Amino acid sequence: MKAERIWLHIRTEQRPAGEEPQTMELQSEGTYRRYPDRIELAYVESAVTGLEGVTTTFVLYGDRVELIRDGEKLQSQMVFKLGEQNDSLYDVGFGALLITVAAQRVEIDLARSRFEVEYNVEVEHTYMGTNTYWVSFRKI
Repeated sequence: MKAERIWLHIRTEQRPAGEEPQTMELQSEGTYRRYPDRIELAYVESAVTGLEGVTTTFVLYGDRVELIRDGEKLQSQMVFKLGEQNDSLYDVGFGALLITVAAQRVEIDLARSRFEVEYNVEVEHTYMGTNTYWVSFRKI
């Protein structure tokens, strides 16, 4: 499938248990690929995120979003589907942590080229907080 160039606007909010929320915004050029069963949006992380060189891919299905990170500094895959928990390994190169995510909200609006994911996260069975992604994109 041929990749099309896109511009992504990503806002994340982390609400760690017992702490003030932390918000980060990122804009990046990326790629868009449409398949019969999914859409893939990908971009390469920069030094701003601390994950320089890692490719981040959002895979959008009708009822779920997958977040895949692939690079020397990080290997991970998280699946967000409402009503389900997903376990995965968060491999940072020198070790891996068990991450459990439980989607609280998954909204995909392709007509407006955007999606949102809100999820609770546990690390090694300890609740860490709630994270939210708001992502919009447009073709270049």
